[in-house]
Amino acid sequence: MPAPIETFRSYGALLQRLFPQLSHALIAGANGTVLWVSDPQAARSLDGTRSLLVRSGTDRPDDIDGLADTDAVAARFGFRVRATHGDPLAFVLVAVDHGTDRRLDLAAVHALLRPALDCMQNELSARTLLHDGDELARIPDEALSLLGGTLGVLVLPECNVSLSRGVRGAPGPADAELLV
Repeated sequence: MPAPIETFRSYGALLQRLFPQLSHALIAGANGTVLWVSDPQAARSLDGTRSLLVRSGTDRPDDIDGLADTDAVAARFGFRVRATHGDPLAFVLVAVDHGTDRRLDLAAVHALLRPALDCMQNELSARTLLHDGDELARIPDEALSLLGGTLGVLVLPECNVSLSRGVRGAPGPADAELLV
């Protein structure tokens, strides 16, 4: 279930509040498609860093999941927002002109933006689970219609999920006992 554009506008505003020195910001979807930009020049300024971030990965779970890309004009930082199973949900990129008072490194920028990154991870993960839950709920119904049974059940113990559907509504007493 994709998040509405208002969601990304809100996160963009939060990024700007948490890190007032940023000159450009961009939020991209899991496939790298730009979803929100802080200004018309942001996409052009952050495109190379976005491309690097989408193509690269990290196999060090304890490290910050991102990268720093610096040149003579600006420092650009990109972070992956991942689901709990590791797949990217979004990419957050910011640029800071070198005219600011201090040089920033990846850890410092991550620390500033972490509240927004964590909130985004929670919201996008929840949206993904809701969407996946809708898809999973269809499985018992499909089983009933395709197999002609009286009870359709999906049990995913590692996710602590069980779904059941009976032909006439709720399972009867004998069918319900099977689920226990």
